[in-house]
Amino acid sequence: MPANPLIEQVRGLSPTLSVGILTADTMSLGSEVSVLEQAGVKLLHFDVMDGCFCPMLTFGPPFIKGVRTSLLKDVHLLVQEPLDKLEAFVAAGADMII
Repeated sequence: MPANPLIEQVRGLSPTLSVGILTADTMSLGSEVSVLEQAGVKLLHFDVMDGCFCPMLTFGPPFIKGVRTSLLKDVHLLVQEPLDKLEAFVAAGADMII
């Protein structure tokens, strides 16, 4: 069976931590992200929550777009009807949507 390029790409990143931005100091976000970049982090994880599956503590597409980084943006949609929101998150720069 031929290898799936996407699976191989994800496997090539393993073991890689996707570091969550939820606990970052948003008033110092640029320097917080810079520390992660300098530490060799490859994935920046954004939890998007609408209050349905867990408490509403979230980021939306404008926030994700505003985070300027060379890190891959890993966006976790814990929302109702996630398919309806995919286009906005892709347009905002999400590299991976879970």
